[in-house]
Amino acid sequence: METVFIYILKVNALVVLFYLVYQLALSRETFYKHSRWFLLSGLFVSLVLPFVTFTKIEYYEVKNSIDNQFFHAVTATNEIVQEPILTNQEILFLVYGMICFGFLIKTVFDFFKLFKIIKVSNSEKRDKLVYINTNLVHTPFSFFNYIVFNSELINPIELQNIIKHEEAHSMQKHSFDTLLAQFFIILFWFNPIVWFYRKSIVQNLEFLADSFAIQQVSDRTVYQKTMLKITTQASNISIINTFNQSSIKKRIIMLNTNKSNRKNIWKMALILPIIAGFIYLFQVEVIAQEKKSVKFKSTYQDKNIAVVDSAVAIGIGYVTNKFSTDDEMKNDAASLKKDHNIDFTFSNIKRNEKNEIIAIKISYNDNKGNNGDHEVIGDEPIDPIHFSVDTDENGKGQIGFFEHKMKEGKNISNFKVAYITKNDTDNELISRLSIVEEENVSVKFSDIKRNNKKEIIAIKIIAKNSDNKEVKYEQINDDGIEDVFIMKEIGGKNQLKIKSKKK
Repeated sequence: METVFIYILKVNALVVLFYLVYQLALSRETFYKHSRWFLLSGLFVSLVLPFVTFTKIEYYEVKNSIDNQFFHAVTATNEIVQEPILTNQEILFLVYGMICFGFLIKTVFDFFKLFKIIKVSNSEKRDKLVYINTNLVHTPFSFFNYIVFNSELINPIELQNIIKHEEAHSMQKHSFDTLLAQFFIILFWFNPIVWFYRKSIVQNLEFLADSFAIQQVSDRTVYQKTMLKITTQASNISIINTFNQSSIKKRIIMLNTNKSNRKNIWKMALILPIIAGFIYLFQVEVIAQEKKSVKFKSTYQDKNIAVVDSAVAIGIGYVTNKFSTDDEMKNDAASLKKDHNIDFTFSNIKRNEKNEIIAIKISYNDNKGNNGDHEVIGDEPIDPIHFSVDTDENGKGQIGFFEHKMKEGKNISNFKVAYITKNDTDNELISRLSIVEEENVSVKFSDIKRNNKKEIIAIKIIAKNSDNKEVKYEQINDDGIEDVFIMKEIGGKNQLKIKSKKK
């Protein structure tokens, strides 16, 4: 719901920006065609630009020193508990939608009135335009190819001038502009600038039609007198172009205004730096990503594909599992290149309908003669693939892929660890949770609260073990919660623990 309101605010902010540029820089110029496209572009850009986002990734590194523990990333079946409460935002959105629906009904009713006039009146088609002479109207108007007038109220010379004006509307498809402006009124009725924006569109269309018609009539003075004379009641149909719809005084002034210097066309470009500023301020999403390097205190000895006991940890480990995203793999490769000058590449990646990885090839080269590949091909989601670097300052040590093998023993306490940070989104909470599915641990979140930075400041966690024993945890911190670790013991007493970073 919040996303919808933010979108509405962005659309209206852009409409305001385009309107201000038009009024300050273009409204007194005679570039009517260019002004038309500027105003239409403003509406299209306002609708589309809020959907366009640019991503800026900022990396931070968390190095945790953990004895005899292994960080294992596998998504479990978890859920975030939401209370079914009708919030103030939802009530406001409901009222907003009802008013929008009212404006939509009014517009649909206008269509019915228009087509009723067209249906019951006599018509004559000439050169793709349909001329309708009817006593059901007082003011001449046009709607796409239809030109409607009442010849009984206007003398032939004046009528000829008016028809030239309405033909310009029809041939140049001005009704499209009018309908688009009405669409904005329906959706954003609460913004007065939207109403002024529609008025500017309609007024500019009148300038366009006048500039066309004045070239077709024999006497400019008679045309202007006709404009002054046609002061009959305006039509209350919002989707049509009427002859006297905009200010007659303003139209006459613009008819007698000298053409603008074409050099002034540069004023339209004033909107470009404004749009660039808008994008920079509101459409650049900064994503904080953690380098997936977890430091342990032990090493292993075998090169390339090594078998490592769970009780023995790794120097710097990287995990690729079935849920790994393209961005996560890209970040791992960048981290290995930056920290160890290791070329780490992913290829032949295939995913199933659930977007789980079912095939992948990972290659590494430390540019010192050590290299290796690890490839998985199949129809089932891959098991986690582990890669480790354990070298000293001189570059000596072991690197390569390895597999985990649980070591039995009464005194061994090995944990699979999932962690939660204050920056996690709801989706990330679920995907980050690495309580292994094979360990039959389920987790539920509730009472999640966030601050203005969208950081988690309060959370409740209930984890249930395979023996149905529950572990509860709650943390509240106005500055953002400390990292939380959910640990499931393997090969020992089947313990389930939830601890904060401080503990």
